Amino acid sequence: MTVLVEAQSVTISKQGTPCRATYAGSIHSTSRDTKLKILLVSMIFVVSLLLQFLFREYDNNRLLSWQWTMSQESLFLILAISISGLVVVYKSCFLHISKNKEILFVVAGSYIIGMASWSAPEVMVDSGRYFIHAKLIATHGIGYFLSEWGYGINAWTDLPLASIIYGTAFSLFGESRLAIQVINTFLFSGSVFLTYLVGKELWDAKTGIIAAVLLLAIPFLHVQASQMLVDVPAMFFAIAAILLSTIAVKKTGTGWVLLASASIVFALLTKYSVWIALSSIAVLPFALKDCDRLEVAKRLLLISLVTAVLLVFVFYVHHPVILKQLKILLDYQLPALQRWQESYTSTFLYQVHPFVSLAAIASLYFAVKKKETAYIIPAAALCIMLAMGVYRARYLLIVYPMLALVAAYGFRQLEDKFLQRFIVRSAVVVSLAVTFVASMNFLQHHYSAVNLKDAGSYLNTIEQANIAVIVLP
Repeated sequence: MTVLVEAQSVTISKQGTPCRATYAGSIHSTSRDTKLKILLVSMIFVVSLLLQFLFREYDNNRLLSWQWTMSQESLFLILAISISGLVVVYKSCFLHISKNKEILFVVAGSYIIGMASWSAPEVMVDSGRYFIHAKLIATHGIGYFLSEWGYGINAWTDLPLASIIYGTAFSLFGESRLAIQVINTFLFSGSVFLTYLVGKELWDAKTGIIAAVLLLAIPFLHVQASQMLVDVPAMFFAIAAILLSTIAVKKTGTGWVLLASASIVFALLTKYSVWIALSSIAVLPFALKDCDRLEVAKRLLLISLVTAVLLVFVFYVHHPVILKQLKILLDYQLPALQRWQESYTSTFLYQVHPFVSLAAIASLYFAVKKKETAYIIPAAALCIMLAMGVYRARYLLIVYPMLALVAAYGFRQLEDKFLQRFIVRSAVVVSLAVTFVASMNFLQHHYSAVNLKDAGSYLNTIEQANIAVIVLP
């Protein structure tokens, strides 16, 4: 295996104080056993791609099903890119860089991935609502929007925070899709960084880095940064609330309590399913290690009280709208889920790289075996969403950081760290190949929304004051 030599030398400073210096060297030699493991794992990556393609009829995703996005030509190109990428990944595993530089590279890489998806069209009709809300905010102001939200302005089951973010962007930068994409990609990369911080807080920096990397091994997530939807902001604010709450119950001071409460309020005002995801906060007194559980419970109660006070005004003013939305969710959308469903096979073996899903399943065994109570925090929200029968990849998007965290815990159990790095990074490379060879090609050239995008671009080039758009029923 690769032997990473990390030694420490002690020198004496000018003041006579011992100063510790570190140096690291990499001996570029891998044992035959490790090389065989790498070869075997590489073959599994290739075989898994072939199996996914052969059994693609089991992917019933409503947006990026392999039945639509994959052809023999795209499969061959993905295989060629993936095999080349595995070689590059193998070479990269010999490099030894600090954890701070590694996470910076991961976050920067996530932003580049988001930027690469900007050419995709808006693919969900829901984007229309957020566009209308944003335009109203830019035209009439946030005060008008909040006063008319749910009354003069149709809110459906949307909470207002994402619309406010997009409307503010329109106010500052004009009616520009690029402005929305820049902000959404920032929130996407921010989610990657916050996932790292949660992993570091629960376990250590290395687990956090693995979790951040694994979040990029979810092909379905790659194209979301380009979309004017609520899902990426909801994911960002959900993981931010979990992180700040975890820190706040462990530290003293009112500042952390206020930050945690504010983050929870922001998260609660993005999307109703985030309310479920925040169940991870409720288990903190039972899950955190090396903490006074009674003290943690007291601080969590304080956070809850401050959060309730901050939400009282919102609920007092808008409770008729909120209650109406909850009724729609229970009476219409919940039963309708039975018609909109996608299978877990589709979500966790196609829209998520299968190695991530397998590591998440394996992690449960190790967590139970080692009585790892901190594991409950990321697992709680994920398990509740699955127990509720939420199958659709898009509706599970807010808990993908939780999935990445439990999978990272599973990968940390691999004793061969070189092999661990190889598998984690390779999953990202293969996922990126699938996204940009198959999914993006489908969205850019074969998805019906691209016709509207092209038509809109053409209309922008016509110097006419009035243009009539006739829509066929």
